[in-house]
Amino acid sequence: MAWAHVVDGNIQQIYQRPRSLVIGEVRYPSNMFTKYTDAEKAAIGIYPVVDTGTKGDNRFQITSHPTYTFDSSNNRVTTSYTVTDKPLADSNMVDADGNNLLDMNGNQMINYGLKSQAKELAKKRAHDLIKRFGWLVQRVTMDSSKTIPSAV
Repeated sequence: MAWAHVVDGNIQQIYQRPRSLVIGEVRYPSNMFTKYTDAEKAAIGIYPVVDTGTKGDNRFQITSHPTYTFDSSNNRVTTSYTVTDKPLADSNMVDADGNNLLDMNGNQMINYGLKSQAKELAKKRAHDLIKRFGWLVQRVTMDSSKTIPSAV
């Protein structure tokens, strides 16, 4: 559970866990987050943060950091996220000014898209499946009288 300190409808601070804090000239103990009623907390400007936003699937989408909004009608702070799709195709890495980024050898650096990542994963999985039988191929290469069993 998280809480927000709100003053005049503006979110001042988000608290992810209870902590001692000073509001005005009064110091409140950290246990006030759990001991005070919602009305008592609202009286000093502390409201619960309710995660109402929808996050994307991190395999295929990029989810932004949360954006917080004070909902005065429900006395709570809600979250929202911006979800964008990850690119399918590779692209050149560029800096903030749009200049190409090069590695130490002067080669263009690449942002790998989902297609390239999926191909690499498929190659790795295939290699992992095949590598346990590599010794059979080496045996056939060294001793032509041996064969690879048909069950393999």
